[in-house]
Amino acid sequence: MAFPLDTFSETESSVEDLESMLADDEALEGIEAWLSRQQLTIHAGPRGQDLAGGATIETSAGWLLRLVRHARSALVAPKQGRSVASVR
Repeated sequence: MAFPLDTFSETESSVEDLESMLADDEALEGIEAWLSRQQLTIHAGPRGQDLAGGATIETSAGWLLRLVRHARSALVAPKQGRSVASVR
């Protein structure tokens, strides 16, 4: 289900819309491919400090990629005779 970006509002959002979006494996596959090409982690630490001295944190793209992969795994689970809960 496609939503024009200029007309979408929070009042139009619903659980059914979300479920429909997360059930669209073809769209999720494209999103996963695009996100995989983004920077997934960043180094957080003082400038000039080596990577071992700081922390590596996940970017928004990394978080979204994990979400998409979980959604795609959940789509495969019922086809393989498993429940969605067993994917976790």
